[in-house]
Amino acid sequence: MEICSVPDCESLVDRLKDDTFHLILADVKRLGTLPRNWKDHAPLVPVAFPGQVEMILQPNQTGTLSKPLKPRILFQAFMEVFNPEQLPVKILKQGPSNEESNSKLKILLAEDNPVNCKVALRILNKLGYRADVVNNGYEVLNTLKKETYHIILLDVQMPEMDGTETARRICDLYPKESRPIMIAMTANALQGDRELCLEAGMDDYLTKPINIKLLRSTLEKFS
Repeated sequence: MEICSVPDCESLVDRLKDDTFHLILADVKRLGTLPRNWKDHAPLVPVAFPGQVEMILQPNQTGTLSKPLKPRILFQAFMEVFNPEQLPVKILKQGPSNEESNSKLKILLAEDNPVNCKVALRILNKLGYRADVVNNGYEVLNTLKKETYHIILLDVQMPEMDGTETARRICDLYPKESRPIMIAMTANALQGDRELCLEAGMDDYLTKPINIKLLRSTLEKFS
């Protein structure tokens, strides 16, 4: 992403006279008083240390981020602010287009969060893959009765039936040589999560937010 920084609210207002931004991250102690027409500018995400209560609420404010900032939390904030179809994230432009891909992989994406789903589908598309989508483990099992897939990308935390239970059911229902490759996807990864997924019968493990290079190499490994 292209970024610039300013030291205070007055400098921010001056900069906005000449430039347009998709998003503004602002230290709450440096916000000051923004002009009334602030809502005409980019979404504002205040950044504060935990426990700070002197934050001034501003028009067009979107959520609050806690210091110190972590990449995963910052990425999630972008997902909440932007329409995934219009994300100004250059990394999503990497990889071959569908027209350039000769991939024959049939992929099923099991993901209940609409934003995460759109982002995952767009990344897959940029890598040259297509995927069908379901929202929980029950839908995975019902879909497998009708269709055959090479790979299932399984969100670990889904309603009704989570990813690990879904993997166990698939292992019970299908012999290893005929069942699809199962790749776990999880946010808020904890130590031992990978082992739990592999013990449930999954073949690999990815953390969110999705790393496009790691996703590409994982899919190619099972192509």
